[in-house]
Amino acid sequence: QSALNIQGLDTVVIEDAQFTTVIERGKAVLTRLPLGANEILQMAGRVHGRVAGGEVWILSDRPLRFEDLRPTEPNFQLAGDPERVAMTCADMGVRADELDLPVPLDRVAYRRAVELLERRGLIQDHRLTPYGRRVEVLPVDRAWGEMLVQTDDHLVPLVAVAASIESLHRMLKPDNSIRRLIVPGSDHLTIYNLYADALRDCGSLGSVYGLPRHVFPEEELAAWAESLGVLVRSIEDAALAIASIYRSLEIPLPRRLPELNDRLIQEWRRLVAQVMPFQLVLDGETSWGEEVQTSRTSVCGNWGAVAGDIRYFSDKHGRARGSIEGTEIPHTMFREFARADMGTLRYDMDRRRPLTLRRSRVFHGFELDASEEPIDAFPAGLEQDARQVLAAAVAAGEAYHPDARENRRAFRELRETFRRSGGAAQQITEQLLTDHLLERLAHVNSHSEFLEIDLKVDPDELIPAEERARWAALPDTITLVGNEYPLDYAFEDGTPVVRARIPAKLLPQISERDLPVFDRPLHWTVVRGKKDAIRAATLAEARALIDAPKRERKKHRPEEEITEPRKRRGPRVTSGSSRGGGPHVGERRKGGRGKGRRR
Repeated sequence: QSALNIQGLDTVVIEDAQFTTVIERGKAVLTRLPLGANEILQMAGRVHGRVAGGEVWILSDRPLRFEDLRPTEPNFQLAGDPERVAMTCADMGVRADELDLPVPLDRVAYRRAVELLERRGLIQDHRLTPYGRRVEVLPVDRAWGEMLVQTDDHLVPLVAVAASIESLHRMLKPDNSIRRLIVPGSDHLTIYNLYADALRDCGSLGSVYGLPRHVFPEEELAAWAESLGVLVRSIEDAALAIASIYRSLEIPLPRRLPELNDRLIQEWRRLVAQVMPFQLVLDGETSWGEEVQTSRTSVCGNWGAVAGDIRYFSDKHGRARGSIEGTEIPHTMFREFARADMGTLRYDMDRRRPLTLRRSRVFHGFELDASEEPIDAFPAGLEQDARQVLAAAVAAGEAYHPDARENRRAFRELRETFRRSGGAAQQITEQLLTDHLLERLAHVNSHSEFLEIDLKVDPDELIPAEERARWAALPDTITLVGNEYPLDYAFEDGTPVVRARIPAKLLPQISERDLPVFDRPLHWTVVRGKKDAIRAATLAEARALIDAPKRERKKHRPEEEITEPRKRRGPRVTSGSSRGGGPHVGERRKGGRGKGRRR
């Protein structure tokens, strides 16, 4: 800065034989291996796009001729996992899946992340909620951010340390000896114990670049890590992350961390069970049925509930497997923090009182128990759901009601009109009928009232009588060889057709030139007694399908069976000798009950 006023320039690129340092507005933002010529051009374009008339100063011993350089397409990267991308976009009020981005976006993973954040209360109407803003500004993952926001002050050290180390497995060497520091059933607290022991043994509260941080003398930390089989880098990285977390929370960094006791361990488990921002595995299985085992170095058991992060890997056979590290949750806390839903209504036509309410208690995707009981009066808050269930049951023809028989007749007439019209008339779907019946049930509040209300469906309200009569005038039968056979109107791949139902014996007696002309293609349904009917678009196709099984049997028959007749076997004597004494084939035994069978 004494030789060149770097502070006042936009961007300075200083090159030497080993490194390239990029300084923007007096602050180093990049130090790495030498930049390529095209990367320097990209840096210049970045500054020019950010600052009007911006300049890039390059201090280098390389001969650079800008006239010979040609810019290339920059390499963009959408940084962060889907949750971080979703929270950043919500902070700006945009939807990433609706943008034309210069990089590929996993839109399915992004939408799943948005749904998760909406359920967690961090996003609402594509914007961060006040709770979401408090979590988003913290320099940790979303799960740990929620823990920090909802925890009490005396548990902040436990959360901050556990959030600063990625996993217990990556913290340890294969030949470690941390038995005295293990907290059974919690990888998170074991991580905390290791860091707290390092701080007590060889650490202190110091200052780095004027900011408070836990500092560890290099030789003393190396000796401590070697004795326990812990990686030195994990402790140093954790110290930096912990200092950042405490600065974000605006609370002073403690000189010593509290020692774990039974009360703190129990409060930690309760905090995890109450907030539950992690993934949950119960008895080696997730709530969506995926098998997940605890990590090889985990101090949790394979049975019970473990809350933590699931990591996927490929085993030696190339199969995808999942493992989890975290904290075991006692089953007693399941009941305490389980959520009882309002209940689900359904119509069971096999019950004497068919309208039933199913209630269940769920703990983060796992159903703990459920009960189902018949009801008459609609539960408070579920009145509209009950009307929806009853209307759908009537539309499907499953509900018992005094008007059910007449309604089924009306539904058949309306659907037949749609088929005969070839799609010109209104399509009568179950959803349309359900919406139509819901208007009648607007003031019904019990199953008893449902049975008394008039639910007769007038076909004229859905399809006018004149239109139904016009389509009903289409022929119902076809005359072939002096006899009449029924016609069925239907759709084939979205195309309206009419099908003639004929017996198989009639196929050889009819030809294409004798067929009448219809307003849509004529297809065939050939009935073959107890065998399955054959559907064909033409008579030739129907005849081919009738004969196909015979040809297939002849085609797959062995060649020697076709050319040579099968030899008949002679009679076989089953007992006795050739001179007599025993019956021969075709003879009957005499004497004795049940011995007159043919051998």
